[in-house]
Amino acid sequence: MRKNDAVEMNTSVGDDKLLDLRVLVKELWRWKWILVIAAIIGAIIGVRNVSSFVPTYVAKMIVQPVDSSGGDVPTRMGGGGILGVARSIGFATGGASNASFDLFRVMIGSTLLAVKIQNKHGLMQRVYESSWDNEKKDWIKPKVDENTYKQQLRRFLHLNSWHPPSIESLAGYLSGMVKIEQVGETVFYKISVEHSDRDFALYLLDIVYREADDLIGRLRRQEQEERKEYLERQIEKARLVEVRDALLSLLMQQEQRAIIADAKPPYTIKVIEPLHAPAAAKEPALRRAILVPVVVMVALVIVVVTIVVSFRTE
Repeated sequence: MRKNDAVEMNTSVGDDKLLDLRVLVKELWRWKWILVIAAIIGAIIGVRNVSSFVPTYVAKMIVQPVDSSGGDVPTRMGGGGILGVARSIGFATGGASNASFDLFRVMIGSTLLAVKIQNKHGLMQRVYESSWDNEKKDWIKPKVDENTYKQQLRRFLHLNSWHPPSIESLAGYLSGMVKIEQVGETVFYKISVEHSDRDFALYLLDIVYREADDLIGRLRRQEQEERKEYLERQIEKARLVEVRDALLSLLMQQEQRAIIADAKPPYTIKVIEPLHAPAAAKEPALRRAILVPVVVMVALVIVVVTIVVSFRTE
């Protein structure tokens, strides 16, 4: 009896599962018009997304980091000789290529570069053109009713009020617009800017690349001059012949690096593929733009039907 009861129980459980699946399929078939309507709504959303799609152009260039070390520190005297002196006074002894390129990447979103570009090209007035009054040469403050619930809520939450674009705003804009991506597993990198205006994308990438590289070159030359002056002062104070020879060797190395720093640009990256942008704008992915909303809407209806059926069968 117990064995038969167990068989009946297993059969009933299996029948319940099969019955639940049948009920679910029947409910879906009964709600087929809702599924069709959901699919139509998803298609409409997809078509609307495609119609509001803004074509963009991608300006890009392929570059390779430049080794700007100017030669390694001589090691003929071992760790206790010139190399030890160099490390003790804080002089770099290699890895300048990666350091220079890392500096280039950081410089893209820095206020130093933003100030340089703004002073030379007046980029803020072009980027935030809709907020700039060219006649009054001032930023246009939007008219806002401070008594509205929205503004009262902003004040309650201590949210910042409107303020004119600043150097920090421009630095953030440059950081968001300029993308740097490694090309596969190679030593090359792709630098790109995407914008709805092809000419502006080319212009922005060109000035950012050139001004950032030039700024790094200036900083490097200034650093080399400061190191040379420091070494010259230390040589005048040195009494031991070994230390004096070590400092002279370091001074020669700094002279070599200064020559490289004074060379023609680029200072940090070598252009492998010149700056360019396709003549045709990027097209929307029609299948993805339309099918994704359709699938999402149909899936939502199926989930709702499944929940309703599960509650009915309990």
